[in-house]
Amino acid sequence: MAVIDDPANYLPDNNGDGIPDFPTATGMVDNAAPEAVSDQRGLIGQVMGMLGNQQGMNPQTIAQQAGVGTPDVNAMSSGDLVQMTLHLARTNPEIVAQVAQHFPAAQPLLAMLTGGAGGQSAGGGGIGGGLLGGLLGRVLGGGRS
Repeated sequence: MAVIDDPANYLPDNNGDGIPDFPTATGMVDNAAPEAVSDQRGLIGQVMGMLGNQQGMNPQTIAQQAGVGTPDVNAMSSGDLVQMTLHLARTNPEIVAQVAQHFPAAQPLLAMLTGGAGGQSAGGGGIGGGLLGGLLGRVLGGGRS
């Protein structure tokens, strides 16, 4: 019988409460491979561009709605990138899922942040069980939804 390692065995307990500290959403971005973060920035930039071209939305307005100070994906902090990802995933899940197909390195990070492909979002529950979860599940090979 195979032994399954518990990932909690490898996580730090920084506050000493005996419970491993699971990474925050910002920490996921900070610790992601550079190509994943680069693809995530490209994905978000392309979604914002599509919203501008197809729906006439101003990138600055999108950033304000997301609570992000800049529409420039290259100037966004890790926290801003998470905020923008979650905002776009909630408001435009079909477009995010469509664009994600063109950014394979971003797909695991996107799934972790949004709870897609059957996971839990970093925010606790998130939107993974909804439309985006189903769309990302199909995009990322998670089966039928």
